[in-house]
Amino acid sequence: NQLAYQLLYPIEDLPAMIQSLKQLNLPVSAHSHVTTVMVKFAESIANIRKLSLEESLSDLPFSYTLHGKKESIYPLYTTKQDEYLILHLIAPSVIPDIAIRRFLSSLSEKLDPICHYFIAIGRSVAGLEKANISYQSALLLLQSSFFYEYNSIILPPNKENPATPFEDHDKILTQFTECIANREREKVFECIAFLYLSLKENQTILANHVKDLYYKLFIAMNDTALGFHIHLHTDDSVYSVWDTISGSGTLSELHALLLDRLHLFFQMCENSMEENSTVYMIKDYIAKNYANDSLSVK
Repeated sequence: NQLAYQLLYPIEDLPAMIQSLKQLNLPVSAHSHVTTVMVKFAESIANIRKLSLEESLSDLPFSYTLHGKKESIYPLYTTKQDEYLILHLIAPSVIPDIAIRRFLSSLSEKLDPICHYFIAIGRSVAGLEKANISYQSALLLLQSSFFYEYNSIILPPNKENPATPFEDHDKILTQFTECIANREREKVFECIAFLYLSLKENQTILANHVKDLYYKLFIAMNDTALGFHIHLHTDDSVYSVWDTISGSGTLSELHALLLDRLHLFFQMCENSMEENSTVYMIKDYIAKNYANDSLSVK
């Protein structure tokens, strides 16, 4: 909808916008309240089979009760970059949180069997001319989608859902590097478990910052492996650290890759130690029995 798209930006002519919306039988005014809901799809909308936006938005709870009076919610939606569904919920008054949550839950139920996505809700604004503010706040929340599981609803921080404080991840990198150099398996896994929990559902850190941190963890592990003469990839399947990290859609996927690589690292360390022990025993036996005529080294 072209009008829904125009609400993403400051309105230049409010009376004309209101008149256009009324032509769509939307009873709006300059004082209408707007709450923008955004859906970010994990793949292109055009590539999602069985996805019909009209069908997904049908039968949703577009109403609420305020002071014993039933009020209607008037939805106006558009898409952007073949990746986002943007839904403006327009109402005569502030939509209660319980009604918003009921709407989000119903929308999730419609999308869950079809695709992977993230939903974010913008702040409620009073006045149609402020609709772009609600949109911008929802868009800002979606920047944190990397730190959530697929099909999550991302809510703005509040008393019940406070923002996660920033952790000093440089210390974690130092600790990780020291522990893996000493092959302290338990401490290594404790270290990255703490890191993961401090990052999960975080709304204060950029995804690229965290990807860079995980890149350094991968490099520290690979450098340590090479120091132990361990190769974590085969020559015919070159392991590209950064390409793998960049391709991770969520923190959970990225962390799982690191866990898999760490398990391989410690397994190869154990195998290397067993091989070294066997080689030492053979050499020791030969040294002790070199003069024995029954020992043949031909």
